[in-house]
Amino acid sequence: MALTPARRSAAGPTLYAFSRVWAQLAGGILFLVTSVRISPGEFGEFAIATSIFGALMVCVGQGTYEYVIKARDSATAPATVFLINMTTATLAALATYVITLVIPHIVEGKSISKMLTLLIPAFYLLGMNGLLEAVIMKHGEITKVAVASIVTETVALVVALVALFNGAGVLALVFQRITREVTLMLTYVLTSKWSPQFNWRLDEAWKVIAFAKDIVATRFIGMGTTAAVDVMIGAVLSTADAGLYRLAMRMLTMGSDVLFQPLRAMMWVSLPPLQDNAREFSRTALRLLEVFGVGYFAIMVGAALVAGPVFVLAFDPEWSRAIVVVYILVLARLLIMPSFLAETVFALKSRTRSLTRAAVINATLTTAAALVVAPHGLVPYCIASVVVMILNQVYVVPILAQSGQISPVAQAKLFAKLSLNALVMIAVVAPLLAWGPGIGVTDWTLVACAVFVGAAAYILAARKFTPDGYAAYEDAILSAVSRGRRLLLRGPA
Repeated sequence: MALTPARRSAAGPTLYAFSRVWAQLAGGILFLVTSVRISPGEFGEFAIATSIFGALMVCVGQGTYEYVIKARDSATAPATVFLINMTTATLAALATYVITLVIPHIVEGKSISKMLTLLIPAFYLLGMNGLLEAVIMKHGEITKVAVASIVTETVALVVALVALFNGAGVLALVFQRITREVTLMLTYVLTSKWSPQFNWRLDEAWKVIAFAKDIVATRFIGMGTTAAVDVMIGAVLSTADAGLYRLAMRMLTMGSDVLFQPLRAMMWVSLPPLQDNAREFSRTALRLLEVFGVGYFAIMVGAALVAGPVFVLAFDPEWSRAIVVVYILVLARLLIMPSFLAETVFALKSRTRSLTRAAVINATLTTAAALVVAPHGLVPYCIASVVVMILNQVYVVPILAQSGQISPVAQAKLFAKLSLNALVMIAVVAPLLAWGPGIGVTDWTLVACAVFVGAAAYILAARKFTPDGYAAYEDAILSAVSRGRRLLLRGPA
């Protein structure tokens, strides 16, 4: 049955949110299966290679994506961005080649240079995919992006798992990345309303660069710091420590991105029309943060609660040190929740330089912590990273209040209510995990019971302490169920 335009507009955001969830779930499945089959040292080599790739990746298509969507009336913006993206992709490829020559002298690891070399073509694919997606999004065809993402992530996951079970080892993760970009490009090329053209303009290229430079700088500093930390941990401690740290960080990042990607999309849809209405801007931003926070606290605290039994059951003993790392990083991530608003709010309020300064401060403190504390061990460094994140919030929160009229008091009240949700879940799950083996509930049964009971307790608490945030999830689920029921009852047209 064909959907009417009204139904398509309603289904698009829901399907897009599902595609983001599936993307993170597919990545999580692959990382978990891979880490079970390889050693922390091998995973650490992959972490270092992809951190370096990720730092250079943000120079390709970042900022230009937002420009194409913003410049709706410019017929030459896509062609101009295409030229810029291909140029930055070439520069990133050259930088990667140089790094492949240098990295063996810094970190012991035979596969790092090999993986970086295999990832070089991905820069050009990223540049093309970012442009095509921006063109599709500019025309409001969010459903196309969602379907392309679901298909792409599924194909890439299957290819990577086949490679992994046929002895590819950590290279399966590289194959997944390349397959993802190739499949996405083919899908976008077949569905996009734009094809490569030569009507680019030099004056517009300077506008693109001026618009994108702070966005690129902020993200490059963040990803560059990640790469520097991974390299330092690998060089000062071992690639195994780098693997433990990055696996914990990646799993938590995937958990938060499930919610952050839809949050960012909703902020760019909801907040721009309210820029001249400070009160409504603030109210809407806080409401979106509450919706995000309800899910975010559930995922982060839930991950910390079940990390112990899951690592014991699913991983080799050498991975067990990652449990403490998860506990520390979860605390750090909860404390930085307000910063999820910063990028969009600062951009809309023309405060992107403040975002860049915040990134510089964070990068400086993080690098200093890695240099000073990392030689003393992985756990001390993780504790130092929590302190760094708290100090960075001291800078971000007041500026967020000034630029978006989002009161620090209101942020603190929201954080307290979300913490109450989490405390209720902890109060129920912690005794179950401690006493379960004594009453015969063990292994995966205990984990499943903890997840079920914890989810039930959290839902009840969220309905009480954060009703607006909870209602958003309830409405979305009920709407999806109702829509699915209607489609099943009507059948094909």
